Amino acid sequence: MPLPAYIEDRIAFIPESDCWWWIGTLTKSGYGQIPFPIRGSRYPKAHRVVYEELVGIVPDGLVLDHKCKNRMCVNPRHLEPVTNPENVRRGDHSNNGEYSRRKTHCPKGHSYAEHGGRRSISACHPKGGRICKLCRAEQHKKWKEKQ
Repeated sequence: MPLPAYIEDRIAFIPESDCWWWIGTLTKSGYGQIPFPIRGSRYPKAHRVVYEELVGIVPDGLVLDHKCKNRMCVNPRHLEPVTNPENVRRGDHSNNGEYSRRKTHCPKGHSYAEHGGRRSISACHPKGGRICKLCRAEQHKKWKEKQ
């Protein structure tokens, strides 16, 4: 089934990677976006629209995972419907600061493996994050001195 002209005109086919890059509007996080309402969605993601046009509806409760890890890609062969937790697990969290489980050292260079770390919910990490035990002890010592 051919894609609507508006969509096809905004796809660049990249032979080296087999990715289909969306060259239209992008979201702040780098996903392709259709800049007008379609099918009840205010500004739908381009990869979802292309997938639904060429493959079919994404089942309820599932999201599309970019297997190629390229957010601009709309190639349906590079997209897989998965649960949101699975999509997060597969994701690259390198831009996710201290919340990333893949980080091996705290910002001061202490090894989480050597010194340990724990999840923390505090004013510093309101959403929860990892905090190095050495850094936490240092923070506690400074707090005690202030008191």
